[in-house]
Amino acid sequence: MYMAKKHPLSNLTRTLQAGIVSGFIATAVGNFLGIITQSIAQTYYLETSIAAITLAAISMGIVGSLVFYFIRQQTKNHAHDIFSMIGLTVPTLITLYVLTNQYESPFRVIAVSVAYAVSMTTVILVPWLSDKYNVQK
Repeated sequence: MYMAKKHPLSNLTRTLQAGIVSGFIATAVGNFLGIITQSIAQTYYLETSIAAITLAAISMGIVGSLVFYFIRQQTKNHAHDIFSMIGLTVPTLITLYVLTNQYESPFRVIAVSVAYAVSMTTVILVPWLSDKYNVQK
């Protein structure tokens, strides 16, 4: 009876699963926004292509889930807040880099919007899915 109730997967495995799922959803959101914004701007940038957004979103989901797992091990009460601050630092740094260099205006809008969309999706979904999977409980 005990074996049937106990989950065979570790907390780290479940957190990585949450990161992969959030990475796929962030990929869909980022690619949709990238296609729409590039269509509106009537231009194409290799840096905001489907392959680049997919790689960035899935990487952010997996790395974000690992970071959230280790933060949650250290602090149970403030893990979501700390993870949100770290997760929103990445698109802010991208924004500062893009805005201070000599890029075209359409690229600035596309890069910043896609970066924030992917990051916000990851920052929201990793903690939510981790709680849904009962990680760390």
